[in-house]
Amino acid sequence: MTHLLVEPTHMELAEPSIRDAFESCIEQGVHHIIVCPFILFPGRHWSQDIPSLSAEVVKEHPDVSYNVTAPVGLHELFVVF
Repeated sequence: MTHLLVEPTHMELAEPSIRDAFESCIEQGVHHIIVCPFILFPGRHWSQDIPSLSAEVVKEHPDVSYNVTAPVGLHELFVVF
């Protein structure tokens, strides 16, 4: 059976950090982490900062992989007009 684990995180200025969320997942036995940025538009945080912060943690855990999805953006299920 596959289980879904969701860990909220903040990139900066608040806790938990990306490192904290990754470590929490790893402690719970996760071997692949999907990072889904809850941001509106692609930019430096999505293309550089989040992948870099994620890669730092994974370097310490060679059995763990990750990928960063496209930002949630202006998805029709989130936008109310």
